[in-house]
Amino acid sequence: MAHPHTHKSISFLCTFLLFLCHLQYFCSGTDSIRAGTWIHDGEEIVAASKIFRLGFFTPNGSSGRYVGIWYSNSPGVIVWVAIRDKPIPTGVNGTFGIDAKRGDLEVSDDSGNYSIYFSTYVGPNSKLWIAKLYDTGNLVLTNDRGETLWESFENPTDTFLPGMKMDGNLNLTSWKSKEDPAPGNFSFKLDEETGGGGGYKITKSELITAYWKSGGDSTTSFLPKQMSPSVSTLLTNAVTHRRKAIIPPRLFMQSNGEIEYLSWDFGQKRWLILWSEPKGPCSEFQVCGHSGKCRPEPQNPNTTSCTCFPGFEPINGDDWKAGDFSGGCIKKPSKCTRRLNDTSYVQLNVKMVRSNTPNFNGEISEDMCNLKCLKECNCQAYSYGSNKTNDRNSGCWFWFDNLEDIQEGSDGVPIFFRVDPPSDNDLGSNPPASAVNQPRDNGSSPTNWRIIIIPATVIFAVALLCSLTCIFYRRIVAKRKARNIKENQALQLSDNEDQFGEDDKKDIDVPFFELESIVGATDNFSKAYKLGEGGFGPVYKGMFPGGVEIAVKRLSSNSGQGLKEFKNEVVLIAKLQHRNLVRLLGYCIKGKEKILLYEYMPNKSLDALIFDSNRSMLLNWAARFDIIIGVARGLLYLHQDSRLRIIHRDMKASNILLDDEMNLKISDFGLARIVGRRDTESSTTRVIGTYGYMAPEYALEGQFSVKSDAFSFGVVVLEIVSGKKNTGFFDPQLALSLLGYTWNLWKEKKPLALLDETLVGSCNDSEVVKCITVGLLCVQEDPNDRPDMSKVVFMLNGETETLPNPKQPAFITRNRFEGTTSSSNKLETQSNNEITFSVEDGR
Repeated sequence: MAHPHTHKSISFLCTFLLFLCHLQYFCSGTDSIRAGTWIHDGEEIVAASKIFRLGFFTPNGSSGRYVGIWYSNSPGVIVWVAIRDKPIPTGVNGTFGIDAKRGDLEVSDDSGNYSIYFSTYVGPNSKLWIAKLYDTGNLVLTNDRGETLWESFENPTDTFLPGMKMDGNLNLTSWKSKEDPAPGNFSFKLDEETGGGGGYKITKSELITAYWKSGGDSTTSFLPKQMSPSVSTLLTNAVTHRRKAIIPPRLFMQSNGEIEYLSWDFGQKRWLILWSEPKGPCSEFQVCGHSGKCRPEPQNPNTTSCTCFPGFEPINGDDWKAGDFSGGCIKKPSKCTRRLNDTSYVQLNVKMVRSNTPNFNGEISEDMCNLKCLKECNCQAYSYGSNKTNDRNSGCWFWFDNLEDIQEGSDGVPIFFRVDPPSDNDLGSNPPASAVNQPRDNGSSPTNWRIIIIPATVIFAVALLCSLTCIFYRRIVAKRKARNIKENQALQLSDNEDQFGEDDKKDIDVPFFELESIVGATDNFSKAYKLGEGGFGPVYKGMFPGGVEIAVKRLSSNSGQGLKEFKNEVVLIAKLQHRNLVRLLGYCIKGKEKILLYEYMPNKSLDALIFDSNRSMLLNWAARFDIIIGVARGLLYLHQDSRLRIIHRDMKASNILLDDEMNLKISDFGLARIVGRRDTESSTTRVIGTYGYMAPEYALEGQFSVKSDAFSFGVVVLEIVSGKKNTGFFDPQLALSLLGYTWNLWKEKKPLALLDETLVGSCNDSEVVKCITVGLLCVQEDPNDRPDMSKVVFMLNGETETLPNPKQPAFITRNRFEGTTSSSNKLETQSNNEITFSVEDGR
């Protein structure tokens, strides 16, 4: 008999091992939690790349416990906080997880009162929830259909990370202090007053007006391009697909109202401030009121005073301190003159100028800019910048009425303020150097002087104006001719070349890219950048500024995809948002060039792996099973869960792309069709698709539906399991296609014989049989017998579900003799990767 102490030792050892296993689960770096799973204070969720962590923390100088996300290399840099104004009290054990009944992410305590400190309140709309911390720092809550229910990127605190999209509904709110994460006095968001111009502003709770504005004329002059909404999706791609050790930059809202853009310096191992605003009191919005300029004192930059621009006078007193919003300037009474010799200009160098008129970017000369301001009596000033640069001051700018947020500085841009000419008494012996000097008659009578000078000046002004107008007109005509000749030579356009009309562009919700930038990013479509070529044209890897990688799909002129299919893909895919659908980042159409820009997928397409005997080893069974489920969920989203009911019509292995972590994305929506929400099928007289993946009713009669997509999915499933291509497989003895070969193995009750040789002995046999069964159910000849994608997802996810027996599939044999190939006379057939329609002999 064993000693009693022996049993106690064994019991203690088992308990200790269980504890270690529990601890290992949370300390080993898991990046997600499922419904009913909770982490406790001291445990963490870690992103796969180890860049970000989520857990409990206490700010320096504070006593409460909070839940937040921080950089692994900088634990003190918190990028998101779950509970800002209701911390967990000291001595209370906090928990973070998903409520198994409601499906909400919650922060609570494990006391008997079960107090809830934070909840996402998404509601019970699923049976399976999962929350995952991604490498971008985004915490995402999804359901079993792959739908995003909530994400931290849409509920930020004081930090903006690459991948977030700054739109009208999103803003950053500062901490109350460095020790208190509660919402503070300052917020950073888009400036809606710019009318979509891309300006940003900082607001302060006790101020009626904004605390700081970037200006609506040019976002990128004030905000780093990396944080601009138009390229935030490109940065998401860069963070996701470059080396995993990258530390993403951040835009940070300080508790004192300062916005900072910081980047991690690997050499110095610290955060560097690359940009910040506002830069001192003069940068604050309307700090000197209307038409007042802010002037920092040379000895003390924090001490400032306000003065008026030339042609204006102060409302209250001579000078006033910055921040006195009751101050300001008004325009001096002046006569309206449109004659050059009756107008003077005073030049000042200023910065942070917000013009209240559109500019004429490079379209007019500096002299014409001067004259245009002269013709408008309420034009207070103008500025002209060289068009050789792409900054916001290129071209001609005007200011009417009030001049806002201008500060004097030697590093600014020249602005010419319009003032009345000095009188005879004003000139005296020391006329102002900045004024246009007027000629004087030494000893002559004023009457004789005016008789001679005034007519001569008028004649000269008229002649000058006519000359400038002629020069301006000739330059415009010459530029237009040169531009037309260049475009015709470069692109060889015909008069009726297809282009997008204005109505077409209204439907497109993705950025337009200039052809020149795409040519530069691909080294003029160099072969070294070529990733592959499909039926509609080659695909290139594009390297854009900042190291951003994009897949560039260049449609060939003989691809069969015209303007209609191109617009269809641009408009349709831009409206789709699902983790298993590829994201469209932009497009370009110019002349005969039609180009689509997608997120870059380092592992290319699925067919490049499973049909390659060497690379197929990179995909074990678990990865292949995840791909099958992911494709099913993507199609389910298209058929049922998206805003539009969409039928893909070209589902095949080459249209399934894989990122660096083997996550799949369905691509190529050029042939997709939108049907009514209550419709499940439609027909066409123009059949386009890929041989081996098209359902018989579509290939032979032009009838397509969600069931024809199910047929294509079934073929892909059998290809993934077998590692053999349907169109490349041929059984010489029985003249069987891959579908026929699989059917024979099923009838002989040997389905596992279909399995790819590289997977034998390393997979879950029940999952393999289930996938083969689902694949055969999807390729049945009668569309009514095939399951829709909701049933497919249910069958693949089911544990003990008994699956129905499939019926004989379509196209089970392949003819070896000529004379059996035909197509319906009413159908227009096009080629995409060797399309052929075959009517098989008697079955």
